[in-house]
Amino acid sequence: MPRHARQRSVTHVYHVILRGINRMMIFCENDDWQFFLHLLKQQASEKFRIYCYCLMTNHIHLIVESEELSRGVHRIATRYAMWFNHKYKRCGYLFQDRFKSEVIEDEIYLLQCFRYILQNPVKAGICTKASLYTWSSYCNYFSSYSSFIYTEFLNTFFKKEKDFENYISIVDEGQYMDIDQLKKWNNQEIKDICNQKLGNKGIMELSQEDRILLIQELRQKTHASIRQLSEVTGISRYNVRYWKK
Repeated sequence: MPRHARQRSVTHVYHVILRGINRMMIFCENDDWQFFLHLLKQQASEKFRIYCYCLMTNHIHLIVESEELSRGVHRIATRYAMWFNHKYKRCGYLFQDRFKSEVIEDEIYLLQCFRYILQNPVKAGICTKASLYTWSSYCNYFSSYSSFIYTEFLNTFFKKEKDFENYISIVDEGQYMDIDQLKKWNNQEIKDICNQKLGNKGIMELSQEDRILLIQELRQKTHASIRQLSEVTGISRYNVRYWKK
């Protein structure tokens, strides 16, 4: 079965997931977690900015900004798999298929992904607060020590650590890419949803308020990119970008 081309982000920012094959554990001892963080630190650069990470026992979440996403993620995954297999005297694949990614093309969704990723250990029942989890980037954002995590942009949104803490603690029931990846909707499937909503009307016959609601509903249901929503609906990318928030 042919592979589908990876969706490209206009901002070059992505939410990335790596999962252990057959959901197997990929971190068994402290050395495992530490070595993976070492690989992240080695890969981090101006061309591969790491905004966020959360290492769970059988999968990994990252937020990365890079024009060379596949190359960087594959380098990390390959080196870790070789190290892990040598350490535990195993052979074969460690990670399930290709890594998964979704585009992040606006600031609001970026912050929502941050919250979703950092809340993973809380939702899994591992800890009661995101700040208590050892193997995430949470403690890097308002720390005085040097880190490979790119944090500068957060000052735009949070002036104080307490503001960040309050935001991350909000329960969010939104849908995000998880280890069971969201369905990839093609243009025709999104058009079919539009037709069901519109009946015999055309999109441009709707009021602006109803067009905004339609874009927001399509985004929530399909997680389509700005480009795809614009192509399907005929609404300019400029309007889609701001209406889908």
